[in-house]
Order: sequence, then structure tokens, then C-alpha cells
Amino acid sequence: MLSQAIWIAAVALEALLVIRSVSRGLGWRYPYFYSYIGFVLAQDVLRMFVYTKHPMIYPQVYWSTQFLGLLFGCGVLWEIYRCALSPFPGARRIARNVLGILVIVLLMKAALSHGFWTANRAILTTLDIERDLRLVQAMSLAALISVFAFYRVSLGRNLRALVFGYGIFLATSVINLAVRGQLGERFELTWEWLQPSLYIVVLAVWSSGMWRYSPMEPPKVAWSIGEDYERLARSTRIRLGELRSRVNKGIRA
Repeated sequence: MLSQAIWIAAVALEALLVIRSVSRGLGWRYPYFYSYIGFVLAQDVLRMFVYTKHPMIYPQVYWSTQFLGLLFGCGVLWEIYRCALSPFPGARRIARNVLGILVIVLLMKAALSHGFWTANRAILTTLDIERDLRLVQAMSLAALISVFAFYRVSLGRNLRALVFGYGIFLATSVINLAVRGQLGERFELTWEWLQPSLYIVVLAVWSSGMWRYSPMEPPKVAWSIGEDYERLARSTRIRLGELRSRVNKGIRA
């Protein structure tokens, strides 16, 4: 069947990425991305085994590994930010803190939004986290692309592949989780094979772009971006100082 052929092709491409990372030492250069790929490969192999040998417990295995996959998937976005902002440690530190806080907030929101803990609640919680997390990741990736497009910064072959592939992945996830049910039954039938096929495209982009180590080129506008960052940081410090003074005056009053 077509679905099984796509599943096998995905596992083969994931295995290729893992093997290539070991043989070329790419895993040390992009640890978060290859940790995600390694987890997804193990996840797919486990799911395939359970699906064929123990189909009765497949739903439990699927949803438990799906939740773990969401956490590992955050590493791909951070890998992109980590590499793209490596020349700007201050901006990278802010991005790390903001992304970490957002993930924690989304986890807490989803955990508190349903009733007593049941199998159904676990599924609903995972779906809520995935929907919100994918939307936040999509907006974060779009923001990063906009900044680097504005400053005309070249991302390099590896990072460009990560951005392009993960962009396709996030777009398909958002469609699947947010708007799929509103597009009619005909789209549903098409989407059943279109989504996994697009995942093959994502893996092909990553396999091609990550075939050898090709880092991000040193930005030619580092001074301009750094100047903008310093201006933003200085303005933020001034605003915080004004706010602190007002709070102190209010306390004294």
C-alpha cells in the first residue's frame, strides 16, 4: 500500500541522516537536530513493530511517543536559532530564554485545561500542546527569516536546509491541526496521503542540505545588527529604570 511505502521511505531517509551524521561528524555540530532525527527514527521503528505485531496497543504507543516527539522537536527550532544567532550571543541568549518560557507556559496551559487525568485527557493535552507549539514555532521561524532577509544574511547550505525543511514541516502541521477540518471531506481524503508525502520532501531536503558540513557564512552586517541590538538593549534598560522609579514612588506614597 502507498501509506506503507511512504512509511518505509521515511524510515530509510531518517536512517540515512543518522548514518551520515555519524560518518561525517555532523552530530557534534548540530546535536539538537540529530537528537530529534534519532528519536524520530527510533519512534518510527517502534511504531512499525507495534503496528504489525501488537496492533491493540498501537494507540497508546502512538500518543506517548507523540508527546515525547514534541519535546524533541523543540530542539530543531533551537538548533536553527542557535546557529543563526551564533555571531550575536546577546540576541541568542534572549531567544533561548523566550523560547524556553513559551514552551513551559504552553505545557502548563495544556495540562491545566482539561479535567481529571485519563487516557482521553492525555490525547487532548497532547493535541493542544502540539497545535499551540507548532503555531509558536511557525511564528518564531518566520520572525527569524524576516530579520535575516532584511539584513541580507546568508545562512549557508546546512542552516538553509534546516530552515526550509522545518518550514515545510511546520506548515503541514499547522494545516493538519488548525484548518484541516474546515476544508471539507475531499481535502481530508487528499490530505491522508499528501501530509506523509510532504514529510518525505522534508527529509529529502534535510538529507541533501545536510550531506556535508557547510556552516553559516560570517555575516557582513554584523556591526549593523550588533548596533541595533545594543540600541534595543539600552532602550530596554532605560524603560525598566523608569518603571522601577515609578514603582518606588508608588510604594513610598
